[in-house]
Amino acid sequence: MKTYPTFDYQFYFQEPGVAEAELEKDIGRTLKVLIRSTRREIMVPALMVTAGKDMVLHPKMSKGMEEWIPQLRREHLEECGHWTQMERPAALNRILVEWLEGLPPDTPLPKISRL
Repeated sequence: MKTYPTFDYQFYFQEPGVAEAELEKDIGRTLKVLIRSTRREIMVPALMVTAGKDMVLHPKMSKGMEEWIPQLRREHLEECGHWTQMERPAALNRILVEWLEGLPPDTPLPKISRL
């Protein structure tokens, strides 16, 4: 399995304490965002890429995002799991480049959040 770079992340998370530490960081960041962002809209262009075989974030879980992100563009990679950048890098890069090139040149940059 180690010969397949797609699975490198699995070895990373098998190290003792790694998965727990990552989970704790994610929970902390998520709570801070939820507390700060109640009833706010994201008013900059955004891209949501879903994956058909994602068992962590199923595409249906992102339903309704447009309500909070009016300038949301959606893309989908059907034959892909959760790790889009590792499983389908060329397809994801195409999506990212097309989206970035399609942004108006005067797109305002958001302030960097300090979570």
